[in-house]
Amino acid sequence: MRLSNANYLGVYCEGSTYDPNSTTGSNYKTSLNSTLSVLPSFASHETTNGFYNFFNPGVFNGQFLCRGDVNTDVCERCVANASLEILQKCPDQKTATIWLDDCLLRYSNESMFFRTDQNIIFSMWNTQNASDPDRFNQVLGDMMDKIASQAANDRSGKKFAVEEANYSPFQKKIYALGQCTPDVSSDNCESCLRNCIGNIRRCCNDRQGGRVLFPSCNIRYEVYKFYNSVTPAPEPATIFPLSPPPPPPPTSASTKGKSQLSLQVTIGIVISTILSLMLLVTIFVFLKRRSRRAYDANMQETIDQAGILNIDPDSLKYSLSEIQIATNYFSVNNKIGEGGFGPVYKGTLPNGQDIAVKRLSTRSGQGVEEFKNEIVVVAKLRHNNLARLLGFCLHGVEKTLIYEFVPNKSLDYFLFGWYLTQ
Repeated sequence: MRLSNANYLGVYCEGSTYDPNSTTGSNYKTSLNSTLSVLPSFASHETTNGFYNFFNPGVFNGQFLCRGDVNTDVCERCVANASLEILQKCPDQKTATIWLDDCLLRYSNESMFFRTDQNIIFSMWNTQNASDPDRFNQVLGDMMDKIASQAANDRSGKKFAVEEANYSPFQKKIYALGQCTPDVSSDNCESCLRNCIGNIRRCCNDRQGGRVLFPSCNIRYEVYKFYNSVTPAPEPATIFPLSPPPPPPPTSASTKGKSQLSLQVTIGIVISTILSLMLLVTIFVFLKRRSRRAYDANMQETIDQAGILNIDPDSLKYSLSEIQIATNYFSVNNKIGEGGFGPVYKGTLPNGQDIAVKRLSTRSGQGVEEFKNEIVVVAKLRHNNLARLLGFCLHGVEKTLIYEFVPNKSLDYFLFGWYLTQ
């Protein structure tokens, strides 16, 4: 798949390379290719919010960032294209960054998380000049200041902001956008964007459009709307005092009597409705608590029967990178079967222990705390017909269970022995 020139902006391939014919170089490339091939699936999830850090400990780390106004479908396509293009343009580099119109993708053998990288700069500009440059630059400067502050303090967590403003009596507008990678602090985000603004003034002064891109932030402006409509986070509502009601019209004695009777009936209905609702809520809360106490009692009875001290669920937790490495990034060659709750892969931990990894289907509606509580119970139980649960992994939408791998056992031993049913 090739990118169109309208989508591709630029690429930076750092000078340090690896030897693809060496064992180390071959392993680096294989691991990187495997990781990049699965990135689009993470871009398709709402939970990533258009941003994702990926890493292979001690080998490489990286991230992708989709523009804050694009949906998950556009983000997924852009990351898929970027993953292909970066390997073609930087085939043997240890560090590379690629910019597309809708996303950024980068990786390196050095740490990049929670740091603003402003050593690499890429800029573009419109060849047309503004008709009234003094007024244009004044309005643009005010917009850029707002964007730097708004993006750094974006309540959605995306560190993204857009602005538009008139710059002429004929309702001509400037549109601008700014964004940082969400892993950097608010102060570092604003500092990075203000560095972009300084470079905008140097490269694109008096131009009708321009953009400056760093790996950690970027800013752009045009005289046409180049981004999708964005719904801002709601501001706290301002409550104004109510105007006094108008005086009632004069009424006859007969009409007044009927009005009082009608008012009494209305009040009676309202009070009855409120009391009924309160009764229903009380019954619901009572039944909910009784059900929860029964569940907790059954859970504790099961734990007591196991005869083992309490287990902290976090002590059973594995990182996603550990499981990815153990299963060769969920390679089809490691897959040993699939059941109704998801596929099972064979893997090997760094200590040499063989494991069976059950990758649970994302269709499960189970909450994180319930998931952990059930894991504690399952980990405590022992049975000849059940594979021993070693732990679990929770990462975004990923839920995996790690079992002790027992040779010469049927696949049902791992697929159906224990599953979290609560």
